[in-house]
Amino acid sequence: MTKQDFEDFSLKLDSPIGCKRRYFFTENRLKQWCFSNYYKYYVMSISKDPKFKTITSCYKDDLNWLLSLNILPQAVRSIVGKELECFKKKTVEVLKQEIKEQGKEQPAVFNFHGDIHGEQVNIGNFEPRVTKKRTHDVIEEEGNEEEEPEKIDNDDVHKFSRDIFDLDNEFITITESEQLDMNEILPSTARPASSPHSSSITRSLLFNWAFKLYLNKSVTMPAATLAVIRDHNEESISNRLTKFSGDLLAGWSTATVDDDYRNALSLGLSLIVDVSDTKPSKKLLACLSNNQVQDIKSHVKKEKEKVDKLPENLLSIFKQAFELFSTSGEHDALLYLTKVELKELEEKKDSINLQFIEVLKYIIRSVEKWSDDNTPTEVDWTHRLVSLLDILLRDSSLSIRMGEKASLATKIARQENELRFGNKEKAQSVIGRKIDVIIEQGGLELSASEWKSFGAGDSLINKQHNKNLRVNACVLLQLLQLPYNNNVDKDEVYNLGVLTMEWRGAEGDLISIKKVNEYYIACKIGRMCLPTSVDDISDFYATLELLLYWKDFHLKLQKLIKTPLARLKRLKRDNSYQATRNEEEPSICFTPTRGNTTV
Repeated sequence: MTKQDFEDFSLKLDSPIGCKRRYFFTENRLKQWCFSNYYKYYVMSISKDPKFKTITSCYKDDLNWLLSLNILPQAVRSIVGKELECFKKKTVEVLKQEIKEQGKEQPAVFNFHGDIHGEQVNIGNFEPRVTKKRTHDVIEEEGNEEEEPEKIDNDDVHKFSRDIFDLDNEFITITESEQLDMNEILPSTARPASSPHSSSITRSLLFNWAFKLYLNKSVTMPAATLAVIRDHNEESISNRLTKFSGDLLAGWSTATVDDDYRNALSLGLSLIVDVSDTKPSKKLLACLSNNQVQDIKSHVKKEKEKVDKLPENLLSIFKQAFELFSTSGEHDALLYLTKVELKELEEKKDSINLQFIEVLKYIIRSVEKWSDDNTPTEVDWTHRLVSLLDILLRDSSLSIRMGEKASLATKIARQENELRFGNKEKAQSVIGRKIDVIIEQGGLELSASEWKSFGAGDSLINKQHNKNLRVNACVLLQLLQLPYNNNVDKDEVYNLGVLTMEWRGAEGDLISIKKVNEYYIACKIGRMCLPTSVDDISDFYATLELLLYWKDFHLKLQKLIKTPLARLKRLKRDNSYQATRNEEEPSICFTPTRGNTTV
């Protein structure tokens, strides 16, 4: 019995595989089970130091694992046994030569041209061409070879491997030392197990492709790469988003590339399903199956149902205060609230009731002033809402950072993207995205929110929405990577989310972002507004419900992360902290810096 007789044999297992690299045998048919293919799969999908000796040892162990499977047909077991015996006899030099020989045949390639930023777009032709066998020297002249990394000597050096797909030749792996601030990297001990249908290989190709477009405006893409993207058969949401992103990149030369196109691409690459009324959101949802869309809608419904109605006692205070305000004026309304406040103070120094009353007093004192202000700026509206948040959070240790503060979580993501796919020299000078308001606990970001003025156009609002979702996805990743104790309920950790706000003048949305398996769901769970006239006040109770939910959400999150955050700081002080990284790569899409322009 020969391997050719069973070349289309496909291994199917009923239970998940505990070791990620062994999915090579379930994702490939028997005819592809050889060390050369295993090697390329390993360096593309496993983010560990890819020493050749390590890979050969893993291949030998995995062949023995195959032989231990009871479901393996006897004929296939015999073929695997012969492969193992043959493999043991080969020297390292022979194995490397086999890999090299397999990489010599060059596939058809496609050229893509154009400015991905949308400035003076000049899209070239989308033409296939077949290349002859070429050497690395020729590739270097065309500028497609990756530059050798420069080693950075520093006291705190974080070592990791980069798996790079050379767009004109075979897979290559570069191991390098890069400096990263240890205070900015959180371990991934709490991250859920990787999905058995991970699309990290394809996503790495897509990120590389996108980065090349941003940096060079012209990309040579092997036809084999396009085939990997388009022929990925898994129908999970993450893989559908990945294939959707591949289609956008493949159509770059012929499509009308506008802000909506670019926004859809960045969300797709980041595996973010945005449930909103924007064009990019509708494109993303259209690539999913009907059942998947229904599951997402069910998730959105559950998120909205978490917002509680105002307690009866607070609703009664609200109605009485604003009835007095509309009929008798500001003084009588404030006098009533002050009396209720004094009664509450007899019970305790601070409470949610006292904070609620103070919020109402702030609104009553401010609304007429706001109605007379015809030209409020973005900063004005930010300050007005933050004043309310200060009141609601005064009984907590949470900090509100206001004023275009750089997000640390996005700095980490952008550094990793630059190191893997962009300019290594720029990686150490990368800064985080500037954010209007960040909520922090002990220096750790819990959420990020954005503001724009009433006069901001729809295009700018949609661009900010896109950015804000990706920023908060980075924040969520950082929270999931804290060193949680095993005693903590894992479901509680894995169900962590982020609540962010997006404001346009006096109107805003409260948005939930959750990580489900390998993708994110972002959905609006409520509409908010600050009253700009007396007539607006009667509807303000709905905003108060959302703000109280926002506070309760952050207090629960604070309670959950306090201990692991303290543990992290203690480990660093004891020099026993070792940063671990997400094995899935890449994560959130942020474009490389080009001048002063990033997306």
